[in-house]
Amino acid sequence: MRRGSGRVVGYTAPRIGVSVMVGRGLDGFLYALVVPEEGPSRPSRRRFLQGVAAAAAATGTVGVAAGDASAQPAQGHEGRLSDALDVRDQAATMSAAGDQPRQESNGDERSDIAYAMSFTKGLPHSYRTGLVLRRTDFEQFVGAIETGASSDFRAVPLGPHSGFRTAPDDSPVRGWETPAAGLCFNLTGHDPQSLAMPPAPKAGSDELVGEIAEIYAQAALRDEPLTDLRHDAGDRASRDRMLVELAALPWFNSDSPEPAASPAALRRRRTGLSPQTAFRGLAPGDTVGPYLSQLLLVGSPGTNRGPLDGIIEYGAQTIDQRVRRVAPTDFMTSWDEYFDVANGLSPGAGALDTGSRRFITTGRDLAHYVHNDALYQAYFNAALVMLSNGIGLDPSLPYQQDDKRDHQQGFVLFAMQHVLSLLGEVSDRALKTVLFQKFNVHRRLRPESLAARIEKSDVREIAEISHMADQLTDTGIAAETRRITAATSGTESMLLPMAYAEGSPMHPSYGAGHATVAGACVTILKTLFDHTRPFDIAGDASTAFVATRDGSQLATVDVFDELGNSSALTVEGELNKLAANMSIGRNWAGVHYFSDYWESVLLGEQVAIELLREHMLTIPEPPSLRVPTFGGTRLWL
Repeated sequence: MRRGSGRVVGYTAPRIGVSVMVGRGLDGFLYALVVPEEGPSRPSRRRFLQGVAAAAAATGTVGVAAGDASAQPAQGHEGRLSDALDVRDQAATMSAAGDQPRQESNGDERSDIAYAMSFTKGLPHSYRTGLVLRRTDFEQFVGAIETGASSDFRAVPLGPHSGFRTAPDDSPVRGWETPAAGLCFNLTGHDPQSLAMPPAPKAGSDELVGEIAEIYAQAALRDEPLTDLRHDAGDRASRDRMLVELAALPWFNSDSPEPAASPAALRRRRTGLSPQTAFRGLAPGDTVGPYLSQLLLVGSPGTNRGPLDGIIEYGAQTIDQRVRRVAPTDFMTSWDEYFDVANGLSPGAGALDTGSRRFITTGRDLAHYVHNDALYQAYFNAALVMLSNGIGLDPSLPYQQDDKRDHQQGFVLFAMQHVLSLLGEVSDRALKTVLFQKFNVHRRLRPESLAARIEKSDVREIAEISHMADQLTDTGIAAETRRITAATSGTESMLLPMAYAEGSPMHPSYGAGHATVAGACVTILKTLFDHTRPFDIAGDASTAFVATRDGSQLATVDVFDELGNSSALTVEGELNKLAANMSIGRNWAGVHYFSDYWESVLLGEQVAIELLREHMLTIPEPPSLRVPTFGGTRLWL
């Protein structure tokens, strides 16, 4: 059946004696109708299930001999199968309910500007302009995205037109990363195409100028201690200079007239930047206490050690919260180096591993963590840390009372095993959903490419990009960027110094995979853990752990809010902060924008909510779930 055609196709299911008619309705969802071969009338559910059970027994698909008594339907077996089908029907109905959302991009994907604002990484590019060499290559790329066919992707040009400039011509190239994932279907949870994101900031907008300036500033501060991003950190020349420069831009300047922007964009706007609020998230608790979530630093209490040792109990093994320290090397600061990576070069070794470990101390450390993490690693660790430190599941959930009262314990349901399995399930659904947004809807260019467009704005004049270059050219942020690029490559430019040798992944910027998984996993954790309680692992909630300036150990500091008032940490706030750290850590690397973080966290939240809604259908005594949202509201499921 052609995708989106509305046609119905049929086939006869072997050995079962039924025909299955499959088609896509006007609402965009697939429907299947099972009819017996001997006539068009729909069989009863019981009759159909009897046929399936009999056929399964005859073909041995139930895993027992056909003559074995255990293969025969037991008393109530048919009723159980009928109930199971009812639950699946309810889940499918729930998933299909409501209007199909409108998938809307920002309109910047235009052939008349050679797709300058679109993701073209991996295609052949013009050395003079940095833009895609042939517009038809990009259009062929889009065509392959729409079909998802491997043969179509193999036909898309990948790699340079006339060899690499910093590597041998036979050097390996990088393929695009699962662009067909958004075409997959889910058997549980929402359909990957049933959720939407608002359009990304447009070329030339105040927001996009602010976003790229912020990423330049983060690159300049990449090796400064994150403990400087606190109310009581004192004066720090580099940090203060960057914040002053950002605050002068209209997007961050509270004295500037409110920009003509969408409601979604205005919700992302941050003014009055301070050391306590800069480069942080927007959810409750993100601007309270230290920059890093406690869940990225502390460990489990154990024999001869405490949480400040940073060792997490992992069954009979342990996990060290310290990260490998890499050399402070920036990449892609020369045009030749950028150009090769834009053409799909897979570089050799990245930043040198120093052989030492420390607690996450700098933006580079955080960028390194999210370069090598194992998908939901941070959230798996967070669950272990909370439970080992006495932060249990929500007491309103089943099996949380004393055994003398409940006479049963959680295990498969409402216990750590349940939580950890849901983290894996929701991560899979989050990635399929966000990859549809990346490839099929927005195709937003990465920050490294926007910086290259700004660098070459006088070569190929595009009004919106020239405007952005003019807004930045005389700023201290631009001066610092030119200083860094000159120091590392010998030539000053507005190229974005990158933490990774390969730059961004081989998929578009919006939404962000890390942020969508963060939003989904943290929503699961906030819902199932006791999110309302204080986070008091450091002794009390008004005290927090931070890494020392060399990262060798943890120290304690007082907790302040964004206004400089004494405050306290909460479980909800530290989980929200964990989502922001894992998402904005990618911004510290130079591979994402701030709007990528926020809108993707919200997308992941919706993925988790849809999964939890259906999950409740499968539980014998489903509880009411309290979901604290990233927007600060409470949702009951």
